[in-house]
Amino acid sequence: MVRPAFAILISFIFSLINSLQAQEVSTERLARNDKAVESPFIQLDQLYTYYRRLTPTEITWTGGTEQNILNIDLYKGNKKVISFSNIANTGHYKFKIPYAAKPGKDYRFRITDYRNKDQIVFSQPFEVTRKYPLALKAMPFVLIGMGIMIAKTCTPDTAD
Repeated sequence: MVRPAFAILISFIFSLINSLQAQEVSTERLARNDKAVESPFIQLDQLYTYYRRLTPTEITWTGGTEQNILNIDLYKGNKKVISFSNIANTGHYKFKIPYAAKPGKDYRFRITDYRNKDQIVFSQPFEVTRKYPLALKAMPFVLIGMGIMIAKTCTPDTAD
């Protein structure tokens, strides 16, 4: 009767030791992931403080390997606006910010490795602006309106 109780106690101790070892491995994995976050797989080069919608532009980076296939996502705050997927790690990428991206601040790029989703790099926040300022778009209508007003005031009165 003593032997089965002893065997149960021994198996309980071994399972406890195994679970503690598994936790140590998980902690090591987390520490390695933290290091990966501290030293990202790529480094973004100097980014602009603003980007214009619908204007061809380029971002550049260094690092990674030729085997890295990248996904570049444009975020406004915590909301994804658009994804540029399956980009070869050539160190640069040309793109246009779509019209759907509303002008404003708090935009940033999120770059991930296609195969290793743990490798994530965020850019510094930047601003998205209109391709042409709103005042420039309204200018033709203002000029036409002013022309009509001037034409009306400069027309000679033929009633004399």
